[in-house]
This record gives sequence, C-alpha cells and structure tokens, in this order.
Amino acid sequence: MWQDKVTRVKRLTQKVIDKASPGRRAERAAFSALRKRFYTAYWENAAASIGADIEDMGNGFWQIRKGNAVTFVHNERVMLDNPVILALVGDKALVYRLLAEDHCPVPRSQVFTLDTINKAFEFQQKTAGAVVVKPMDSWAGQGVTVNIKTAETLQQAASFAAQFGEKLLVENHIAGDSYRLLFLNGDFIDAVRRDSPQITGDGKSTIKQLVAAENASRVSGQEITALSALRIDADCKRTLQESGFSLQSVLPENKTIRVKKVANHNSRYENHSVTKQVHPEIIQLGSEIASRYRIELAGLDIITTDISKPLAATSGVINEINTTPGLHHHALISKPDEAAPVGGMVLDYILRHYPIER
Repeated sequence: MWQDKVTRVKRLTQKVIDKASPGRRAERAAFSALRKRFYTAYWENAAASIGADIEDMGNGFWQIRKGNAVTFVHNERVMLDNPVILALVGDKALVYRLLAEDHCPVPRSQVFTLDTINKAFEFQQKTAGAVVVKPMDSWAGQGVTVNIKTAETLQQAASFAAQFGEKLLVENHIAGDSYRLLFLNGDFIDAVRRDSPQITGDGKSTIKQLVAAENASRVSGQEITALSALRIDADCKRTLQESGFSLQSVLPENKTIRVKKVANHNSRYENHSVTKQVHPEIIQLGSEIASRYRIELAGLDIITTDISKPLAATSGVINEINTTPGLHHHALISKPDEAAPVGGMVLDYILRHYPIER
C-alpha cells in the first residue's frame, strides 16, 4: 500500500515540475528586481539614519561607511553570524530537537522523503488533528502546506514540498497566528504579526484574475507592498475550497476573503506591529535562545493564539529560528509609522562591534 502511494506522489511531483514556464521565470526575475529596489532604498535610509555613507559596489552589494568603520550588505544579508550557525539553524529538524532538549515548546515532527513517505503517513495516523508538511531546508515559506487532514492531501503536500528540497518534515498543526520576533545580540527589538494573504472582490473578476492583478500591482506599483508573488498552489486551492470558492469564483464587490493559510506570501496590509504586546516570558525565552546559540541577528517565529500570554497558557510553539531574517517584514507593515528602525539599529551594532577598517 505504501509503495503505491510513493509512486503516485513521485508522478505528481514530476507533473508539477514540468509545469515550469517562461512566464514563471519572468515573474521571478521581476520580483528579484523588486527586492533589489526595496533593499536599495532600505539601506540608503538606514545609513542616513545613523549618519553613515553608502556606496553601490555592484552586483547587489553596498558598502556602508561611518568614519573609518565599514561593513557590507546584500539585500537582507548582513555581516553577522558564522557559517556553522547559519547551517545549523537551517536544519529545521535539528533545531526542533535542540529546542526540545532545552524544554522549549516546539511541534512534534518527523523527517521523511518521497521514498519514505510512509513515515509521514504513519505520523499522520498517530496525530490527533491536522498536520503540516514543509521542506527541511527551504526559506520564506516555500513549499509549506498547513492544516492537512487526509492522506490524499498529505500526498499532494509532499509532492509540492519536494520541489524545494529532498528532505521533508511533517509536524502537528498548531492553531494560532504567526508572529516574527527579532533579536539583536540577545536584545528584543521588534515583533510583527503576519496574517494570511487576502484579496477583495470587484464583482466581475474571478479569484484567479484578482490574484494576477495583485501580482501585477506588486511588481509595477510605486509603493512596494510585498517582495514575493501571491502563489496559486495547493495551499491556495484548499483554502478557497474550504471557504466554498474556487479560482473561477467571482467575488462580490468589496468582499474580502483569505486565499492562503501560509502567511509568507502576504503583503504589508496583513502585517501588523505587535512589539508592545509581546509577553515578557516570550521575550525572555527568545533572548535566551539567541544568546545560548550565539545568534546575533535572530528572527524567532512563534505560533500562538495570544502573543500577550505565555506560550504555556496558549499551547503556543516556536515554529522556526531564522539567522538571515527578512528585514523587510519589519518595514512592510500596515501602519508604516509604527515600524521600528531595524536597519539603522543593525548597521550601528555592526559598525561598533565588527567594523572593517578601510
């Protein structure tokens, strides 16, 4: 029985891979240019905020200089944290193990591949409730499917996740909102609630057309609202189906619906500053984790129903640690005036503690 399911999943995976098109490649190029445009302005503003000079060095690299102190940046990448910690934190299963050994709340999980998908089916059978499937080593929410309740959906999710990495992870689904907390040298500096992406109907366009229009707006708009496309994938189709819609449904004018459960493809309108709401115990936990593993710039992903309460009170969990956290998450928020000056804080810290003398 398991072997039959493995074969079906592999066939489905190949079909998905075969759908790659020049249009998708063009879209990726457009969003890559958009990311460069955003971070160019981001670092120019951050440098100005601390009285530093900035110089374009080509190929996406920028030199930041304040007096004799220099550092370099490249999009969201900065000169902090060593290669070992970057690789370690990129191993989601290992991170879960280490955190669990430190008595931190994490989801239960199981590593598998398409060849050993029987492990995922067995995990699902033993789990009370839904599960999540994700690639082990991808980033930015690529390949993630949440709230999986059937073996068929798990097959589809595994096929989708396998496009982004051979090793996969299945874990129990945790109810709640998604939060990103940011720590610099163990100090808590910002937190954002990241809600799932939504679209609003105009009374004449299908949902598929609305998604296409949203992506076109993200790329061409004067105001940058997101750095990635709103993907139509298995998560999108299932989310719509659960709400009684499909890609061909025409939304009534001004009706807003959620089109995905995974928050990574959202826009600034679904991101909200919650820095003042985070419970002190959660802040302390994040600070201890960052300090214990010597992660100088740490993005801690939390799932909980109430960030103002301890995780134990809400059955919340640590969902991921990011050592190259997307700093745009803390700038592209619904109320820009509430955005913390993260870029300037990071540059000031690096130039004071790890300057290159030039």
